[in-house]
Amino acid sequence: ASQVGEHVSGAVAYLIDDRLDGVSSKVAAPGDPHALEIALQRPAEYGSRLSPASLRASLMILGFWWFRILWSGGLVPLTGWGLGLALPVERWRSVRASRWVPWAVAACCALTLVLRGNDSLDIRNVRTAGMEMALGTLAVAGGLCSARPRGESDWPLYRMLGLYGALTIVAYSFGLRAFQPWYTTALCLVAVLLPMGRALGTALRGRASLTLVLAILMGTQSFLVNRELLLRGARERIRPHYLAEGARLRERLQEFTSSAAGRVHFACFDSGKLSYLVHPFPVTNADGVMNHRAALALANLQLAAYFAKAGVTHIIGEPNRIAEFSAISPFRSIPDSSLSRYLGMETSRIVPR
Repeated sequence: ASQVGEHVSGAVAYLIDDRLDGVSSKVAAPGDPHALEIALQRPAEYGSRLSPASLRASLMILGFWWFRILWSGGLVPLTGWGLGLALPVERWRSVRASRWVPWAVAACCALTLVLRGNDSLDIRNVRTAGMEMALGTLAVAGGLCSARPRGESDWPLYRMLGLYGALTIVAYSFGLRAFQPWYTTALCLVAVLLPMGRALGTALRGRASLTLVLAILMGTQSFLVNRELLLRGARERIRPHYLAEGARLRERLQEFTSSAAGRVHFACFDSGKLSYLVHPFPVTNADGVMNHRAALALANLQLAAYFAKAGVTHIIGEPNRIAEFSAISPFRSIPDSSLSRYLGMETSRIVPR
């Protein structure tokens, strides 16, 4: 109930007042002149909430939410079918459709395994993501056509979950106009997996062959996704001297900066861990996750100009990762082998325009 109330108040505030485009990290006292200090910085940059650019952004965010919801169950078509079964709608359900729809869903699950271009946290292939969302949407329609025992729909529960889900998505998509995968975690656990699990348990009862096929497909999906994550560096051994290594890196950064008479400034994509290790040495977040100006520079293809204005001279990180962002908003950089050896981390030097 508290979650629903929070999102009701947030959604209403966002939709009524265009000024509330940001969320302050402090609780302002009544009449505090700085209460909207953070919020008031954004309207001029984002434009009106009804502007074409803003509406396109909101629709794109809605697409991200749908993609993440469909992936929350592991197999996209299976999640869609489970949601369709769980929805409290009886009009289109028929016993006849229940004979072939589950096997069609299993075939779609096998097709998504063949596609295998994305995972729940990363869209690496936009075309594949579109196909996955289309298959998931068709599976929802199949779930709405599948029969289920009478009395399986818990109206009070589903009304509450539907209100919670709708207000959460509206607040983020049309209010905050931002998206991160972890925004969806609570909604996927409570409003998707809970009703989906109840519905699938009933639908698969007495269907041993179908259950076995889906279990095999789910196991295969889990293996492939986790293998991809491990190959891309998700596994990292425990390093008991990690903080000491960070202190040594901070000293080397400070020494290099001092030797250059302060004419150097470092940036990093995915800078969270590095910034923690070398704090308080300043490292600019360049991917826009925790830096609004960098996010705007990326969106407006102005990253080179942003680096020049911020005085950034070097970027810490792998050349491949730097190239990914350079492909979005062009800027020139070259690997600095001597500095990389000195710091013990791959570093590139920005080439001025």
